[in-house]
Amino acid sequence: MFNSRNNNGWALIFSVALFICISLSATATLAQTSKIVGSIGIKGAIGGNHIKEADGLGPYALDLSDDENQYPFYAETGGTGGGGGIFGEARFFGQHFAIETGLLFDANKNWKAMTSGGVKVDYILKYRVLKIPVLLKANVVSGNTRFGVGFGPEFHIGVSSGAALEVIEGEENIPEEGLTPRKSQLLTENRNDVALVWDVSMAFSAGRFEVTLDLRLAYNLTWPDAYNERVTIKEENQDWFYTFEAGHLAEGRMLLGVAYVFPHPVP
Repeated sequence: MFNSRNNNGWALIFSVALFICISLSATATLAQTSKIVGSIGIKGAIGGNHIKEADGLGPYALDLSDDENQYPFYAETGGTGGGGGIFGEARFFGQHFAIETGLLFDANKNWKAMTSGGVKVDYILKYRVLKIPVLLKANVVSGNTRFGVGFGPEFHIGVSSGAALEVIEGEENIPEEGLTPRKSQLLTENRNDVALVWDVSMAFSAGRFEVTLDLRLAYNLTWPDAYNERVTIKEENQDWFYTFEAGHLAEGRMLLGVAYVFPHPVP
């Protein structure tokens, strides 16, 4: 049911993961011998995605139905996403300034309902992304609690993706032998993107550990506005093949984490 035309790029992912691990290890070593306070831990995330309406149909308006609702993922839509991974933070000047990075896997599902010929279907797009945030943060410290705001880029590396079709109303109007070929005509393309991230965070210290809570918004700077750059449509033997770009314009995430702090912060 799910198809992808891109390789997963595991060599690139491994290289990035190795770089992050080395960076976090270096931060831990530096924190032991300087006034830097560091933390390394794990975070889990959950939230929603948003795709705005495409900026025109481009060349497809000449070839297909002029009913814009018949173009999958043309209109505004959304979905869900979440995942988790490792993160590290180095804090300076009494913990009032910080740099955070990490390696977060994010699984996403976007869908759009469409009705045609008495049949209502969901076009479903699933994809997994490796996220690498690089955030500059300003903090206010009060006892064992830290409040912060952050800002910076986040690099997205497409790992895997797939598309599907699910009938939600009117199954009696379309036989399975007619639906199966349509499913096979849905393809996906992995994407690499750069997003701009705003982050509001809290951290609660408990000895050598701390619990973190982040509210994070990301805006994809490289997501295309034009429909023909989001979806490639080809006609072969009177069949239409759709290739969807596996991504979205904006997202919101709530992240909950636990981290080990070194050395023990001095009030």
